[in-house]
Amino acid sequence: MSLRRRLALIASAVTAVAVLSVSLLGGLLSARTMYDQIDAELTSALDFDVENELATVLELSTRTQLTKSSLDILFDVYFVEGTVEPRGSITAQVPPGNAVLDQLLGKSAQPLFETVTTDSGITLRVAAIPLTDGAVIRVMRPINDLQESINTLTAGIAVLAILASFITALIASVVVGAALRPVLKLTAAAEQIAKTQRLDDAALAEATKGRTDEIGRLSVSLQYLVTALARSREQQQRLVDDAAHELRTPLTSMRANLDLMHMAENSGRAITAEQRLEMFRSMQEELVELSQLVEELVALASPVPALHEVSQESNVELAELANSVVKRFSRRSGRLISLESQPSYVQGRAALIERAIANLIGNAIKFSPEDSAIKVTVRDGMVLVDDAGPGIPTEYRSQVLERFWRAPESRGLPGSGLGLSIVSDMAHSHSGSVIIDQSPLGGARVGFLLPEVITSNT
Repeated sequence: MSLRRRLALIASAVTAVAVLSVSLLGGLLSARTMYDQIDAELTSALDFDVENELATVLELSTRTQLTKSSLDILFDVYFVEGTVEPRGSITAQVPPGNAVLDQLLGKSAQPLFETVTTDSGITLRVAAIPLTDGAVIRVMRPINDLQESINTLTAGIAVLAILASFITALIASVVVGAALRPVLKLTAAAEQIAKTQRLDDAALAEATKGRTDEIGRLSVSLQYLVTALARSREQQQRLVDDAAHELRTPLTSMRANLDLMHMAENSGRAITAEQRLEMFRSMQEELVELSQLVEELVALASPVPALHEVSQESNVELAELANSVVKRFSRRSGRLISLESQPSYVQGRAALIERAIANLIGNAIKFSPEDSAIKVTVRDGMVLVDDAGPGIPTEYRSQVLERFWRAPESRGLPGSGLGLSIVSDMAHSHSGSVIIDQSPLGGARVGFLLPEVITSNT
């Protein structure tokens, strides 16, 4: 069952219950009022001088026909022996009931009321009041007309409840349909996106154009989601394309060397030992480059946790991390890398931060002259790496953080263009930022700044 029908049924059911409850309450009050009016008439009929008028009243009572449609008030005297005066009265067929019996027992000096029914199906409202010991005056009136009115009222209430439910269901269906129309448009637009896989939010925007209510906010949220998915897909596709291109370069070079060695062996024109050594050295360099590229691609593909996902107890001492990385790169490259540091603690993951520092120092080694110095500075949650290379021109400083982007003058150098993008991902996941500036050493100053935390060690 559709949401529209469910809401319409709920609305009609609620309306039916409400109308029925109110109508029944009104019907009960109306019936009670009718009975009170009859009781008042009977009480008024009992207000007479018994000695002077009772005989006359009883005389008249014998002349009245007891029928369902009669509106006459009838009198008799009911004795404890079960007889009725006047004898032969038509009221003798009216059973005594509890009210008469209670009055015979002397329970009340006030009139007692009850409803009784004769064997012939005539229903009467009876008021009983003591006359003497062992006798009770009964005054009564047929109330079949009253019961018919109450039954008619009850039937009318039922019909009214059914009619109100039906009308409410129709109105609710129309109103709910109009209210759900933008939701249906949103659903159709979302289904179209899912079917075609085209992440275009134009249909979502058109479905709720001009709306500022909850449905409009839902549409805006869906548009943001589709835009984010489109951007993610675009970045993923660009990453795949760029990775394929970068991976193809070292593989092509290695394959060319292997093909050349194979052709030389097959043609009988042996290459010299020096040429073979040079080919092996070239392939080894390409393998190192390929390994670094694969590691960087794996690092980019791995989800980087945001700051709120990082353990609160993970406090990292930047100076210790930087010192470890500086020693490792100094030993590998033979370069002079100085470290100037102060104790500085940040919250984050040590492995990610260490890799970012390694990428910064690796870039400085790669792009600066072999005999130049490299300086690493650590303080106040900040890591800076200065070199004496060509630096990063101002117009390129926003682009160097993009994946696989490389300045035109450095595209002939080894590297994938992923190093600074990994640094940027790490910094932003830790609520930090990347620093790119001109270095006092003449080259580039590149680093990152993370929120510093206060510990007992600082």
